[in-house]
Amino acid sequence: MALLLADYDLNVAIFEKQTAVYPYPRAIHLDDETLRIFQAMGGVEELQSCITPFEEMQFIGSDGRLLLQVAVGDATKAYGHHSSYWFYQPDLEAILRKKITEHKHIDLFSGYEVDALSQSPSGCSIKAKAIDKAEWIQCKGGYLVGCDGGKSIVRRSLGIALESLDFDQRWIVIDTLLKTELSDSDSDPLSTYHQQICDRKRPATYVPAVGKHRRFEFMLKKEETELELLDSEKQRALLSTFISPDRLEIIRASVYTYHALSAEQWKSGRCFLAGDAAHQMPPFAGQGMCSGIRDAHNLAFKLNLVIKGKKDAQLLDSYEQERKSHVRGISKGAIFLGKLIQTQHPLLAKLRDFQFFLARHFALIKELMRKDAIQKQPYQQGFFTEKHRLCGQLMIQPFVQKSNDAPTLLDTYIGNHFALIFIDAYDNTILERFVSDFNPVHLDFSEQGPFTSEVLVAWMRKHRLNYVLLRPDRYIFDAG
Repeated sequence: MALLLADYDLNVAIFEKQTAVYPYPRAIHLDDETLRIFQAMGGVEELQSCITPFEEMQFIGSDGRLLLQVAVGDATKAYGHHSSYWFYQPDLEAILRKKITEHKHIDLFSGYEVDALSQSPSGCSIKAKAIDKAEWIQCKGGYLVGCDGGKSIVRRSLGIALESLDFDQRWIVIDTLLKTELSDSDSDPLSTYHQQICDRKRPATYVPAVGKHRRFEFMLKKEETELELLDSEKQRALLSTFISPDRLEIIRASVYTYHALSAEQWKSGRCFLAGDAAHQMPPFAGQGMCSGIRDAHNLAFKLNLVIKGKKDAQLLDSYEQERKSHVRGISKGAIFLGKLIQTQHPLLAKLRDFQFFLARHFALIKELMRKDAIQKQPYQQGFFTEKHRLCGQLMIQPFVQKSNDAPTLLDTYIGNHFALIFIDAYDNTILERFVSDFNPVHLDFSEQGPFTSEVLVAWMRKHRLNYVLLRPDRYIFDAG
């Protein structure tokens, strides 16, 4: 959020309790849209060392049989990147922190915990206390964004309640490192596939992750306590169902209650909630952090328009309008996957396995299950014209070529701006209609223009378009 705002030349202050990057992984998955947002900040090349793509996942039955193997996302790279990636959070955070410390428009107050906040019609104010000394800081600004997690002090200070989506289940997450690389001669090699273990006695998840990092997750039984599961011997016993625990170094083990929650409001006056402060979901779809990063991309460009006087403050109401329903759909998909994996009733487990059998043999059943699991929908209402059925949808990102330059991804020429794309000769009045409000980057793919892309032109022809106006978050504002 800070980097996106600062790239608009807005002055930003971050108040962060932790003085250093948390040394262990928590979030572990990001998708193509998330990587596209990092691309907008100029950070994709640096991330290559801490991410790795994955394309398929497996559902494994109680007896170890393969119930279903499915492709993850779209193999066409419609948005410019692989559909899914594993990443190592400490490395990613270190990259972001470096960019923050180098940015002239960001002040990072590390080691300060926000204690109180207030707002007026003209701005916001916070008070923060240093965690290691008797020092207080007061800071005033035009707007405040609470990106401060599930226990958000911003949300609590604003008196905003959480709404439950009726999913609560305890799991233990065990992060490990392989002590040595496994060889072909090993009797217990780990799978290269992401696996959901649909064992009705003990559902589990396995993530191959990045480098030597391997994650294992196990659902707690009703009678088990957190203390019991945090015992190292108990953890070794759980890991032994996958591999000899002697082959692993346990670097972190935590018991979580997987929730599905949403703040009743995401905006109060000049204060906003984003990420886990606004919503929490089970991890089965890997969309919790991705959704928070989408929040940032959505809100940042709208704050920029309002602060610079290009749009009325009413525009900021569209943040919750767009993002809340989008996250609700994704949460429902994660809940569907969670219930599928966590089924423990003998009869329901058999019905579930039969459903997998049908999906394995009938493409229609597989596609229906995929739609239940992946409910990432276009924006239905919000900041777009609704003149065309594509308004509110995420724009594709093909490779394009400008004159004799090497082909590169579309967003390279857009930055954090609006973009007006033409593929035919156009009426200047269309361009003029948008320039005063948005000052878009103009990309001309007509025969006379400097840009070429067979994929983009074919996509626009398919949808009977000759122009598209993109928002900075790559969602379609107008088309015709």
